[in-house]
Amino acid sequence: MNAYEIMNLDANNKVLDDYYKSKLVGNGGQTYSRLYLDLDDNTLSEANFASCNTWYQRDDGSLIEIDAHNNYGADLNAEELKWLEEDGVSDFGWTEFCYDIEAAIEEELA
Repeated sequence: MNAYEIMNLDANNKVLDDYYKSKLVGNGGQTYSRLYLDLDDNTLSEANFASCNTWYQRDDGSLIEIDAHNNYGADLNAEELKWLEEDGVSDFGWTEFCYDIEAAIEEELA
């Protein structure tokens, strides 16, 4: 399975959408978010931590961090936040984000 196929699994679509939305909205930097790829079942998952010094890992290396952000958000104004809630992430750099995630997954699969 390649990166594009992994990203297009139904469960992974929702994880990516939620992760990117949280990256845009943020929470004032109160938590640190990481996006992981599980190489055992090709699923993506998001984890939120109180510190950037905390993360998940497996001894066998089968859980890979693909992306991380500090939850400060993208400084969206009220109108943009409303638009995001109504129409989703597609108008907020979604395509570029997906290209970056796809490249990160491909790198780990190589």
